[in-house]
Amino acid sequence: MEDAAATARQRLARWIEDSREVFALLPELLDGVQKASAKTEHAEREAERLRRELMGCARSWPTRGTRRRAAAPSTASSRSSSRSSSGSTRS
Repeated sequence: MEDAAATARQRLARWIEDSREVFALLPELLDGVQKASAKTEHAEREAERLRRELMGCARSWPTRGTRRRAAAPSTASSRSSSRSSSGSTRS
């Protein structure tokens, strides 16, 4: 019976010592979590700001369809002018 009690005391003493070590680490761990949370929050705000900025640029940027329509007449006119300047006509 005394062996069991001595073993229990030793286990309890180890558990208490391990708990002290863990509790000593908690402030450092919590500080790391708070810093990581602050960095994450800052990154999310910055990403949202950039998203809004990008959407503003996208609204002011011409669409592909607009560019094609604007480019089409100049391409057609350059083809007709190159045909007439080459002097060859097809019948």
